[in-house]
Amino acid sequence: MQVFLSVNGDVQLNRQLLRVGENAADLKPAFEVISRLWIGETKLQFASQGAHASGGWKPLNPATVLAKRRKHLRPEILQATKRLMFSLTYKGSSDMVLNIGADQLEYGSKVPYVGAHQNPRPGSRLPQRRPVEFTETARKETVKVLQKWVMTGELA
Repeated sequence: MQVFLSVNGDVQLNRQLLRVGENAADLKPAFEVISRLWIGETKLQFASQGAHASGGWKPLNPATVLAKRRKHLRPEILQATKRLMFSLTYKGSSDMVLNIGADQLEYGSKVPYVGAHQNPRPGSRLPQRRPVEFTETARKETVKVLQKWVMTGELA
């Protein structure tokens, strides 16, 4: 069984589960646990301004800082209005994409500019600031939850 997670073309997880048991027919319980893990990871990513999993987002340029101040917007990176952050960290957000089924977990954001930050186009002036990026520990935990579920029917 292949476990694959891509965010706007940016591969976050691509692992093979070696042993698959009868519980593989319905992965929804494991996906519920994993979705909470991913949302928690993303909260940490925003709280640390990218330091949690990306080593820190590139600082805003001084003109952007001034413009945000003049418009009375939040100074934190990628949090001027908090729309993007809420779309990835708050299950009640109308901008959140979270679809959990028996064989699929879809997580992301409907905010149109998420891709411009996650994986900027070549030649873009925007630096890459990945709102969704997981630590290696979180990637291993994702696989561990799935493996335990498909092999034993238990959740980690």
